[in-house]
Amino acid sequence: MDGFAVDIGALERAAAGIDDILDEATGRRVSGLRCDQAAVGDAGLAGALQDFCSRWQRGIGNLTKDGREMAARLAVCAETYRRAEQDTRDRIANGVLYGPGQDPAARS
Repeated sequence: MDGFAVDIGALERAAAGIDDILDEATGRRVSGLRCDQAAVGDAGLAGALQDFCSRWQRGIGNLTKDGREMAARLAVCAETYRRAEQDTRDRIANGVLYGPGQDPAARS
């Protein structure tokens, strides 16, 4: 295929897929794991595990935020392409792609 093409449906599916994955992951919290000494058997290990889980949860939060932003931008791109495509179709249908009375072959 020559030229430029955008698969608007693919953009929309990608945005929806990212949102679906993030919705599923949102209910799972690493910080809910038992990390106390009674659970792991050692105070030092318990502290290290608690610290790890806390940092991991912050990382998940940051990834989720970035993922939501990416999905939102993909959705905006899809809508922008969809509107531009519709606008071009409307202009062609109304014979005003190049403006009223202009001959596209006469452009230099």
